[in-house]
Amino acid sequence: SMKKILSLTLLALACAWTTSAVAADGVYVAGNVGVAMATDTEMDDPELPGVSMDVTYDTGLALSAALGYGIGNSRLEAEFAWQHNDFDSLEASGYGLGLDVPLSGDVSVASGMVNGYFDFPVGGNWKPFITGGIGMAKVEVNDLNYPGSGEPDWSDDDTVMAWQVGAGVGYALNEQTTLEVKYRYYVTDDAEFEDGDYLEFESHNIYLGVRYTF
Repeated sequence: SMKKILSLTLLALACAWTTSAVAADGVYVAGNVGVAMATDTEMDDPELPGVSMDVTYDTGLALSAALGYGIGNSRLEAEFAWQHNDFDSLEASGYGLGLDVPLSGDVSVASGMVNGYFDFPVGGNWKPFITGGIGMAKVEVNDLNYPGSGEPDWSDDDTVMAWQVGAGVGYALNEQTTLEVKYRYYVTDDAEFEDGDYLEFESHNIYLGVRYTF
C-alpha cells in the first residue's frame, strides 16, 4: 500500500540521517515550480448511494518553498506547497446511469510538510536523491458546477493528512547553489465536506527548483 511504501521510505531516510551525521552542510532554502497532474479520483455523494462518480482534472500548477538543514548525505526540511487544478469532467455510473459531463470550477491544495532526503554520493556535480514526507493539507473545492445544471456553484474545504514520496537529481553549480529536477507522488486522505461528500486527491508532480545553502 501507499502508506507502507511511505513508512519504508521514511525509515530508510531516518537510518541515512543517523549514519551520515558528519560534515554539516548547513541551512538551506529551496524553491520549486512545476506541473501538477492530478489523477482521476472518486467522489462519493451520500444522497446517491450505489452511484459511482469519477472526477478528472486538467494539468495544473504546483509551487513549493522550503527551509531545511543538511548533514552529510541527508537533509530534513519544512515545506509549504500549493497546487491548483481545474476540473475537467465527471463520469457517473450505476442503476443503468451513464453520464459524462464537463465540469467547471477548480480544486486547490495547500500543504505543510516535513520532508526527508537522502542524496546518493555518486561523486561529481550530479546528486540523485530520494525523498519522503508527511504533513497536513487543506483541500479546497471552488465553484464546482456543470453546464445547464441550474444549481448554484458549490465550494467547500477540508483539512486532512497528506504524504508524498519521490526522487530526483540535483546539479551543483557551486558550493552554495544546486539546481534540481524532482518527481513526487502526492496523496491526501479523503476530504469530507459539510454535505457529506467525499473527495479523493492524488497527484503526480514534476518540479524544477533551486536550492541555496548558506
